[in-house]
Amino acid sequence: MSICLCGQPYILGELFENRSFHSSGLVARFLYNFPVSKVGNRKYDTMTVDKKITESYKTFVYSALNYKYNRQTNEEIFLHFTSEAKTEFERYYDTAIEPKLLIDFAECQDWGGKYHGLILRLCGLLHCIKSIQDNVPPESREVELLTLGQAIDIADYYKQQARYAYGIMGADSVTDNAEYILNKLKANGYEKVNKRELLRMCRKFGKAEQMSEPLRLLTDNGYIRQIKDNSGVVYEINPLSPSEKRSA
Repeated sequence: MSICLCGQPYILGELFENRSFHSSGLVARFLYNFPVSKVGNRKYDTMTVDKKITESYKTFVYSALNYKYNRQTNEEIFLHFTSEAKTEFERYYDTAIEPKLLIDFAECQDWGGKYHGLILRLCGLLHCIKSIQDNVPPESREVELLTLGQAIDIADYYKQQARYAYGIMGADSVTDNAEYILNKLKANGYEKVNKRELLRMCRKFGKAEQMSEPLRLLTDNGYIRQIKDNSGVVYEINPLSPSEKRSA
C-alpha cells in the first residue's frame, strides 16, 4: 500500500508524538520531504508544463498499467542484480549503512534500520521504469550497477530529509535528546569533550542551552561527568554503562 500525505508541519509533529506509531514502526516507514518554500518569490503568471513532458509521462503510465493488467499470471516476479551490482550493494551495506547507524542515523535509528530496504525498492522501481520504456519484461534482465547507483542517490536525499524530520519535528523529549547525544559520543569514540565540540557533533541543537537538560540527565545517570580543565568545562564519558560499572 502506498500513502501520500501533504500536511502542515504541526501534523507531522503530532505523528511523532504518538508513541504507538513509534513503537509499531509506522513513522519509520514513511519517506519525508521538506521542500524549500517559495512564499515571497512566487509569480502570478507562470509557464505551463511542456506538453511533451505531460504526454511522455501519460504514455509511460499507460504502458506500465497495460503491462501490469495484461499479464497472464499472478505469479510473483523476482528481480535479480547482476553479479557486479550484487557485489557493490553488499560492499555498500557493510561500509556505508550498518557502521553508520549510530552516526548518520543517530536521530532516526528506526528509520535507518529500513534504509537498505528503501534502496532495494527504489532499485526495483527504476529497473521496471527502464524496462517498460524499452518495451521488455522487467524480469527478463538483471538490475544493473547504474540503476543501483541511481537508487542510492535518491535514497541519500530521503536520508537527509528523514534526519531533519526526526531531529526537528520529532523525538524532542529530554530522554530522546539524551539518547541522541550518548549515541553520538559512542559512535565517535570520545573519552571527553567540551561543549563546543559537542554542539558541532550534535547538529540537531541550534544552541548549547538546548543540550543542558539532556546533559544533566546523562550526568545524573552516570553516563558522563562534568569536570574542568584548562579549556573550561569538559564532559568525561563513562567507558562502561552505570550497571556495568556497579557490577565491576
